Amino acid sequence: MSNSYEERGWWARNWYWVVPLGCLAPVIVCAGIGAGVFSLVFGALKGSDVYKQAVDLARNHPAVQAALGTPISEGALPSGTLNTINDGGNADIHIPLSGPKGAGSLHAVATRAGGNWTMSSLVLDVAGTDKHIDLLVKR
Repeated sequence: MSNSYEERGWWARNWYWVVPLGCLAPVIVCAGIGAGVFSLVFGALKGSDVYKQAVDLARNHPAVQAALGTPISEGALPSGTLNTINDGGNADIHIPLSGPKGAGSLHAVATRAGGNWTMSSLVLDVAGTDKHIDLLVKR
């Protein structure tokens, strides 16, 4: 007498784990590609000179320190546009900032010429208030 388990083919013995795995594998691959693109885009924005310059100016501005407290941290999801062509370009970015006293959104507008960024607008909108701190106004 032979065992019916041994008489069944490979597919008959293994379909119950192959089918879910076969359906799940493309989803995992697509999610991985999406996460890679996501981190590449936000990494490029966060690694840009204009982003670093804007955050540095905000962290060292007394009115921002008074509104948010110190230390000031950057949020995870900046947004906006950043265009560079050779030594020129433009940026219009929003950077979430937070500190122990509160949070806000830093809005930076800048142009790049000769490899150097010049801010035309740098304003912190403090969350939960109607307070707008213009970081480019002379103190």
